[in-house]
This record gives sequence, C-alpha cells and structure tokens, in this order.
Amino acid sequence: MAEDEAASFFASSSDPLWHSLLMGNVSGTTCVLAGHPLDSIKTRIQTQAKGPLFARLYRGVLPPLLAVTPAWGAVFVAYGGVLKLIGRDDMQAVAIAGASCGIAYSCVVCPFELIKVNAQKQQLTTKESFKQIYKQVGARGMYRGFGACAFRDSTQSAVYYTCAETLTRDKEFGEKFGAQTPIVAGAITGVVHCTVEFPSDVVKARMQTNLNLTYKECFRDLANAAELKRVSVALIPTLIRAVFVHAAAFYMVSFAKPYIQAL
Repeated sequence: MAEDEAASFFASSSDPLWHSLLMGNVSGTTCVLAGHPLDSIKTRIQTQAKGPLFARLYRGVLPPLLAVTPAWGAVFVAYGGVLKLIGRDDMQAVAIAGASCGIAYSCVVCPFELIKVNAQKQQLTTKESFKQIYKQVGARGMYRGFGACAFRDSTQSAVYYTCAETLTRDKEFGEKFGAQTPIVAGAITGVVHCTVEFPSDVVKARMQTNLNLTYKECFRDLANAAELKRVSVALIPTLIRAVFVHAAAFYMVSFAKPYIQAL
C-alpha cells in the first residue's frame, strides 16, 4: 500500500474540520495532564531556577490547560485546513500543513507559556505569575519570546506530523507492532520532534523568564560551553516526557477516532 493511499492517522484532506477540532482537544488534554510534571523539571533546569527541583510539579498547569481548547484546536483545524487547500495527503503536504499549524499554535499559546514558565521557575501559582508578569510588561508584552516560540513550533510541528504519519501509515510497521502501533509510533515521534525543538525551546524559556534579556545576550550565554552543558541536562526529562506523553496521546487519539468519525 502506498503512503498516499494509506489511512491518515490524524486527519486527511477529506475529513470535516470539526473532526480535527475534537482530535486536537483529546490529544492536547492528554499531553498536558500526563507531561506537566516533567515539563516543570525541564523548565527549572533550562532557566537555572532556585529551589527544590521536584517540588510542586503541577505549578503552572492551569495556563496550558486553559490553552488546550484554542491552541490544540487551532493546530488540528489548521493542519486539516491546509491539507484541504493542498488537496493531498502525501508527506510533502503533511510537512507543509504541520509547519503552518505550528505557527497557528504559537499565536495562541505564547502568552500562556509566558505565564507557565514563570510559574514553574519561581514555583508561583498561576494567578501570582500572571499578576507579576502583567505588572511588568502589560498586555503588549504577553507575546515576549514569540520569535523563538514560532520557530520552535513551525519546525517541530512539521517533523511531528511527518514522523507520525510515516510510521502509522507504514504497513510493515503496523504488522510488527499490531495493536501497540499507536503507542510505539507516539513514543518515537515524541523523541524525534522534542529533539528538534529543544534548542529553540531553551531560547524561548530563557527569553520569557528573563524580561530584560535580549536574543543576542541569550545566544551569547548559550555559546558558553559550561552553560550549554548545564542546559543540555534538561534534554533528559524532555525525552522521558516525550516518550510517555506522546505514547499516551497517540493511544487516546486512536481510541477516540472511531467515535469521532461516527458522529
């Protein structure tokens, strides 16, 4: 079976967009709830936060949860919409649609991530983090770090969808893993896309947790070998989280898909 003829995992150019909206909500909610503790550890390492590394790991969980409906809904609808515009479901179309929906994701999620990473770093409540940030930067400053955020999400999203669709459409891969195919494909996809996004995610986290830092200063700091080595430690919880979170998300999508399609 050719890849173009194989059934798409997330969406095809013929699916109604509201299917994509529901799929996005299922996947996004699963990722946030399953992965936030390890995301907190990653952010604290990236930003050299003071205090216990493993305490209060669900601090800052409310902003990503509040962003799940608009952000992941926007991502999946944008992905499905671009596929419809292209009129194909091959890997080139998947990559283009993935990069496009990554930009859509950044537009929605950037302010929420600004609040989240500061809550994680300083172990504040969501309300405390928002009040502190808003007092310092106001409404216009809520998109601080958007450039790094958009670059991160456009590249990692193109890789994410391409890897996911390649694996889940592959006949031999499906025969080898059987019912476990979504779980294994999710774990592999998570590792690949998180490895791609990690460098720009470090820059984004630093820009958003140091409101006086410029991009030039950020890159200069990361050019220091010792500093880069310290930051790189955050890749460990990132990849552990990626395996767990995306395996769970792919499983939930595969579980929910027949019910969504039956509506």
